[in-house]
Amino acid sequence: NFAPAMAMAAKTTIVQVSEIVELGELEPENVMTPGIFVDRVVHIPNPLDENALFQAELAAREKH
Repeated sequence: NFAPAMAMAAKTTIVQVSEIVELGELEPENVMTPGIFVDRVVHIPNPLDENALFQAELAAREKH
């Protein structure tokens, strides 16, 4: 998992979350990127499967 190393090296770190929870609701072992490195949070309640997005992009490219 390169997330923490990349976040430390980045000028700005943006994370995508499907749910925003109260402080203390998550176990520390389940957090990939520590909050100290996060500059922005994007809340996407129903994220699409990344593979589905990739396939849709490929299909769109094939049409052109």
